[in-house]
Amino acid sequence: MKNITTIAATLTMTVGANSCSRQHPLKDLDAQRSTVVTEPGIPWQLQFTVRTLDGTPFAGASLYGRPAVLWFWAPDRPEAGKQAALIQASAARNSDITFVGIACSRPRAVTEFDGQHQLTFTQIVDPAATIAMRFGIAAQPAYVFITVRAQITTVKKPLGQRDLRTRLIRLATD
Repeated sequence: MKNITTIAATLTMTVGANSCSRQHPLKDLDAQRSTVVTEPGIPWQLQFTVRTLDGTPFAGASLYGRPAVLWFWAPDRPEAGKQAALIQASAARNSDITFVGIACSRPRAVTEFDGQHQLTFTQIVDPAATIAMRFGIAAQPAYVFITVRAQITTVKKPLGQRDLRTRLIRLATD
């Protein structure tokens, strides 16, 4: 019985050692899948293409690598006019920052509002809120601040002049 136990233990150690020491080379395909990309890519939130209010194609990826503000708004919100004036003035003072208005409404209402407030920065109509959902935005007004390094900060409330100015200074110097 002692010999059987010794043989069983020897076999277990030999088989175990061989299976642990066996090399399993990775196939090329597996190696490519596990490659770590060290360069930052365009965030998925910016990977969209739409048309602006005037019909021009707009790629969200074009915002990558430069400071930007996305203003999510709806023309039927009571604060929309005040917020529009604030954003328009901020866009005029900060030409180094890209401003984009994203209206969660129908094109006709946005066109009327845009004409009344004479907005000079890019406007996008997003009636289904598909762009807003990318940033976790369910209500307007809301803002998305994108740094040169593509860091995204979402603010889900109206901003006053002082708070917006502070965020724009931080965005321009980041």
